[in-house]
Amino acid sequence: MAKLCMAICALAFAVMVVGAHETGQLFPWPHLFVLIAAMVLFGGLMVGDISIGTSTVLAVMLAVSLRLFIFEWPASMIGMDPDKYAVGIHRIIQTKSLATLAQAVPTYYALPAFHLLNSEVALVSGLRGRNVLVAIPILLGVLLPLTGAVLAARFTRPSNRSVATGTAALLGAVATIGVLFGYWPIVQTIAVLVWCPILIALARFFATGDRRFVALAIFTTGTALFAHKISMFVVVAAVGMALCIRWLRIDQWLGRELSLSSEAIDSADARTIVALLGVGLALQWVLLTTFARTAIIGKLVPLLTGGFSIVPADKLVRAAVSSNPGIVGILIRRGDFLVLLPAVAGASLWLWFRDRSWPMSLLLGAALAPIAIAGIAIVGVGVVPPQRAILFGIPMFAAVLGIAIGRIGGNETTAYRTAAFALVLVLVASQAGSASLAPNYPGEPRMYLSDEEVTGKAFMMEHTGEAVAMDFFYAREQIDFDDPTASQKPGLSSVSGVTALNDGLLNATLMNQSYENILLREMAVTRFSSGAYRLTWNPIRVYTNSDGYNRVLDNGETIGLVNRSMSRG
Repeated sequence: MAKLCMAICALAFAVMVVGAHETGQLFPWPHLFVLIAAMVLFGGLMVGDISIGTSTVLAVMLAVSLRLFIFEWPASMIGMDPDKYAVGIHRIIQTKSLATLAQAVPTYYALPAFHLLNSEVALVSGLRGRNVLVAIPILLGVLLPLTGAVLAARFTRPSNRSVATGTAALLGAVATIGVLFGYWPIVQTIAVLVWCPILIALARFFATGDRRFVALAIFTTGTALFAHKISMFVVVAAVGMALCIRWLRIDQWLGRELSLSSEAIDSADARTIVALLGVGLALQWVLLTTFARTAIIGKLVPLLTGGFSIVPADKLVRAAVSSNPGIVGILIRRGDFLVLLPAVAGASLWLWFRDRSWPMSLLLGAALAPIAIAGIAIVGVGVVPPQRAILFGIPMFAAVLGIAIGRIGGNETTAYRTAAFALVLVLVASQAGSASLAPNYPGEPRMYLSDEEVTGKAFMMEHTGEAVAMDFFYAREQIDFDDPTASQKPGLSSVSGVTALNDGLLNATLMNQSYENILLREMAVTRFSSGAYRLTWNPIRVYTNSDGYNRVLDNGETIGLVNRSMSRG
């Protein structure tokens, strides 16, 4: 059965690769690959008695191959920020110091783990260009399913351990947000990679009381100090929530008496760990960074005194329409975790009634803490985007759901196995159908540049002396990481050599302004500074019919124009 599952998954992967190259589009090939491979693997777990090791290895192979293919496929890097991180890593390699990073992005100079890891990988492997970040999709592809499998195995009996562990590994492999930040590497991913061994070490200490696991947790937590501004906060929140879960006495409200057997650790041990982690959090937020002042005091206090704002006001545009507005847009963009989070919450509540041990309390606390942080972010406290908070929860979500499904599917009756299969099908289908699984979903902006777009941008920037005007996303995507003027700063920072066209395209007022050089591309839905829009006018046709510009480039996807009235030396 294991060989059959591997053969089908390999065939599905080959179809994905060939389909993407033949059609020139990622959609729908990764989505089909995830759906087919995941259900074949789970079917093998349910009826083929695949071993724990085999199912975990297959899930890891699925996870790594999916992330690597999407990461490597387009001509440019994917997303708004990763190309700038790549520039920063190139600077570190060239200068052999963090000096330029300190000047460009002081926060990442204080929290340099992401840049140092990728710089070391690049130096050892010899990789340059966009491939300097290739370690991130590989490491996320390995650690997310593996962590879910390790945690699920800890909480299940031998009779249903194979189903629970394999399911946890599978869900960790295909969870959309985990895939998204695998092919879209950002600084936070290093914090998630460190968070996985921290959680495993703490879980082992809570289960055994062995102080060696505390030493391992302290060592990995020391790395988390230099990883990301919320890396320590998530750890503190998880252990703190574990204390609440352990002692919340809802049993009395239901007429039951809570019975807790003696365990390897007691409440004093847990409180000591929380206190130590709190010291680490204060050290990171107050001494290493200015996060306590800029985010907590600078944002939270005015927000609490001024009230919450759930939805920002839309900016009026006259020549474009928002992509996938309303409930349809929400379901397409967020359907993956709108299904995942209620399932995790329900499974957590069920497990909480059955097991209030310290290890289970830690697991549930680690799963619920990212949900709570995401909920706070959704209602207006914009310290971290919801998706990035949920990324921390993916391995725990996988473990919780794996344990629950293992206990359901471990029952030998057909009805229970059918219920387990139906639940996994719903979970996998919601992940496979999400717009975030691939960066070119219909109705969503394509978050990378094609070969022709990269070629057109390189040509115009090389053969024109002045800045080239192009749409917002096109302008911000960098293609020459060795360019001394390339930007290291993520976010909405400007990029040298280009002018970002935003309001002029959205309001069809572009012709009212004079630009020396303009580079336009065929656009369906495009990313602008205020969101994704579909233009209701055709700027290429307007400029083609204009007498004021000469066309100097046309490669089928991009049109380069120069202003006739501008004098040229």
